[in-house]
Amino acid sequence: MFTEVRTREASLVGAFDRGPAPLHAGELAGPWRIEQELGHGGMGTVYAVVHEDIGKRAALKVVHPHALTPWFTAERFLLEARVVNCVDHPGIVDIFETGTLADGRPYLVMERLDGETLAARAQGGITRERACAILLAVCDVMRAAHAAGIVHRDLKLDNVFLLPDVGGGPRVKVLDWGIAKIITGEPTNTFAERLIGTPRYLSPEQARGIEVTTRADIYSLGVMMYEMFLGRAPFGADSTAELLTMHLRDEPPPPRAYWAQCPLVLERLLLDMLAKTPEERPTIEEVAARLAEVRTHLHRHRIAFAPDAPPAPRPVSRTTRTLRTLRAHQRRMLQALALVALFGGVAATARTNDEAPTAVAIARSAAVRALPAPPARAILTAPIAVAVEQIAATSAVPSVDDPHERAPAPIARHRHHARRPAPSPSLPVSAPPALTSPAPVHPVVATTPSMRHAHRVASTLDRDGTIEPYP
Repeated sequence: MFTEVRTREASLVGAFDRGPAPLHAGELAGPWRIEQELGHGGMGTVYAVVHEDIGKRAALKVVHPHALTPWFTAERFLLEARVVNCVDHPGIVDIFETGTLADGRPYLVMERLDGETLAARAQGGITRERACAILLAVCDVMRAAHAAGIVHRDLKLDNVFLLPDVGGGPRVKVLDWGIAKIITGEPTNTFAERLIGTPRYLSPEQARGIEVTTRADIYSLGVMMYEMFLGRAPFGADSTAELLTMHLRDEPPPPRAYWAQCPLVLERLLLDMLAKTPEERPTIEEVAARLAEVRTHLHRHRIAFAPDAPPAPRPVSRTTRTLRTLRAHQRRMLQALALVALFGGVAATARTNDEAPTAVAIARSAAVRALPAPPARAILTAPIAVAVEQIAATSAVPSVDDPHERAPAPIARHRHHARRPAPSPSLPVSAPPALTSPAPVHPVVATTPSMRHAHRVASTLDRDGTIEPYP
């Protein structure tokens, strides 16, 4: 059995590893002029070319001279063009011309791509949600290929090309259909008794060199997914023989061994895709459906647990909202009562009953403005007005004829500065007037510390208008 395997760099192991026969810049391949080399592998080299007549830019893939053998003929090389046109999907590179060089080597002319391979993107770092979007796009391409009876047989990160995003999701191209198998085709479309593919992504049936089905692509895609989500391939060895043996006999390590928070739906999907028996693997449609569930799960996980995401607000119960409202009303009410005490003192300093109503009106207006919004304002306005009038009435003094006594008396601001003057013998001493309209005070206002303070201020006023200091 002759063995052909492709390494990660897509070079052959065996008799064909003798290097490419390059074309130089300026040479012609039919009407296409060579500009530069874009890359090469074990079977051929890809060049950037431009059409001599119309200036169209394209890519030209030409086979190496040593790659043509009795089992890999020019017809086999040109099969890639047939496969691409059978699938007819935008995720496959368009091949629009074939030809032969002067030395007999066949070539393909295809669209030139600007971007990078998935392998290069993965090395630079890629989020798991982004990986889901790219893999879903690959699934869409493979769904079309499998529906057309095409098996790629060499799916890997290097054969997925990423184009610049336009609009929503990523744009991908699945490359290198040169060893694809047409299931309903002729016997020449298969490599009987030959091991082909890349050992890192090889399915067990490919490792045995037996007939393959579309489930072989599922296995290779599972290796790609394992590598993208977990950062490493399920199997690794120093030699190709050891690696093939692991694909044939060893079970892949559970994904949670490398990612402790791996979603269960993703872990089951990866292990199902890497099943040794082809019949136990899901179809490409099932893979796409389950991968969409993984993407939804990862999106929710990122929102809930990402370190840079703000914490989700906790729900507030109806009882908590009510208590917060009551506390806000209580704060506003205390502010109003403090203003009652302040403007009540202003009213208490009025020397005549004519000035007291003005001070009372000012105090009532300021206190009401400090109250909370309705209906609390309607409830508290009446008792506050009564308290203001009561403070003013308690401290009011009768008018006198002496113009000198109408001057406002000084108010002591500190106990050390307060001096109680001796009562004047020329003025009769009279008792303070009684309350004219004793209205009942609301219980809330009567028991408020601010109100008690206001009454204390009023009760310490001397008959001449000064304040008695108190501890």
